[in-house]
Formats: sequence, structure tokens, C-alpha cells
Amino acid sequence: MPNTSSASGITPAWTFGDRLRKARRSVNMTSIQFANALGITPPALSQYETDRTMPRDIIAMARRVEAVTGVSALW
Repeated sequence: MPNTSSASGITPAWTFGDRLRKARRSVNMTSIQFANALGITPPALSQYETDRTMPRDIIAMARRVEAVTGVSALW
């Protein structure tokens, strides 16, 4: 995971994939369960979690993640 500098030191630079993976793990779902709950394929989820591709509509995806996990879409 890349880091960025801040006034107080080093701050991790969380990617969309990092946040998606953490949201999934927060509700103890497998990637297959999570993909099904989000209405996407497991390969698509894998692509998103590894930052190889991004959803076309990140805002809509963040809202679906929030509905499934309770993790704020603003995070």
C-alpha cells in the first residue's frame, strides 16, 4: 500500500480496492457472498479489490457497499 506524507508524518493512502476489501471483511463475507450481495460477479469484485479496474459508477457501488455492510459510502 503506498503512503503519502502529511504534516504529522506518514499516512496510508487507501485505495478503493483497500476500502472495498475492508468493508467486506468487516461483515465476515466471502468474496463470492459479497459479490452476490452487490449484484456483481466474483471476478468483477476481485478486479475492484485489487485495483485492476474500477466500477463505472463508483458512487452507486459505494452506496451498495453501504447498504450491504453498513460502512459509510463517504468512507
